[in-house]
Order: sequence, then C-alpha cells, then structure tokens
Amino acid sequence: MPLALLLNARRIWRALAATIRLLTNIEVMRAMPWTYIRRLPRTNVRIGMITATLSVSLVLSLLALAISGPMGSELAVLAVFVAIFGAVIPSARGLKLRSRSKR
Repeated sequence: MPLALLLNARRIWRALAATIRLLTNIEVMRAMPWTYIRRLPRTNVRIGMITATLSVSLVLSLLALAISGPMGSELAVLAVFVAIFGAVIPSARGLKLRSRSKR
C-alpha cells in the first residue's frame, strides 16, 4: 500500500511539473484557444458546476484565512465540503448520463 501511495504521489508531482512547464512556455500560451476555454464553463454543465463550486470554495478558504477563531474554522470546513461537492457531484452526474446512453 505505501508503494502505491508513493507511485501516485510521484505521478501527481510529475503532472504538476508538466503543467507548470506548459504554462510558463510563452509559445504554448499564445497558441491556446482562449475563447474556447473562456466559453467552456457556460456551454458544458459539468465544467460549469466544477468551476462554480471551486470558485466558491476558494472565496470561503480566503475568508477562513482572514477570519480568526471558531468562525474561521467553520468557514474552512465549509470550503472543504464545497470543494468535495464540486468534485463528486459532476462526476456522479456524468456517470448517470453515461449509464442512460448505454440503454
């Protein structure tokens, strides 16, 4: 089990490094289809849900950092729940739609 965790952590690290390399390459950034990327959350419901929930989670996380005491910790917990909701619900919706298309 620890080996599997280590391999997954290594895979995630390599993916993040590759993403950073791509985002720091000026030629790649100029070649990106920015109008399509900007329009994607409005045209694809799943990506729109993920974008909205992660944006709300980011705002709640920043508020949790700014507010001290029990209110800040409650906001941090809420931010985590919103992020989990944003990751799980669109995936479940996609599985539901995929199972309908197989019938």
